[in-house]
Amino acid sequence: MNITGALLKMEEIERKASRFYKLNHARFLHDPEAAGIFLEMQVEENRHVGLVLELRKMAEQAPELFARVDLPEKGFVKILAVLEMELSSMEQLSLEETLNVAVNLECSLSEGYLASLQAESNPFLSDLCKALGDMDHTEAIIAFKRKRTGG
Repeated sequence: MNITGALLKMEEIERKASRFYKLNHARFLHDPEAAGIFLEMQVEENRHVGLVLELRKMAEQAPELFARVDLPEKGFVKILAVLEMELSSMEQLSLEETLNVAVNLECSLSEGYLASLQAESNPFLSDLCKALGDMDHTEAIIAFKRKRTGG
């Protein structure tokens, strides 16, 4: 997949991840600590949307910088499918189940397109990968889950 297609998919993924966290923030308002972790994740995902948009603008203005980029579409499609499934069924989940989904989601993101970005030799994609992974969401969610559920 070329850079434009990849960045459009990444933007969609980040927006849906943000929506996942936003909806869970609202679902758990009765639990300020849980609502806070979901809000924190939503803010981070929104920041990621901005980073992807900046890179997409650069790619549109200087496509020659990304001429050799070819990312596998399969990983993007898989992540979007996971997000769609989770968004459609999340209202029935407990906090612990929701946190498990969040961990799985973050693992899918890092194993999916972040791994693809790391494999590319393009410095702009490497920078984006570092920026997207600057806060380890998986670790934050796991730490919160351990604190709340002991597991």
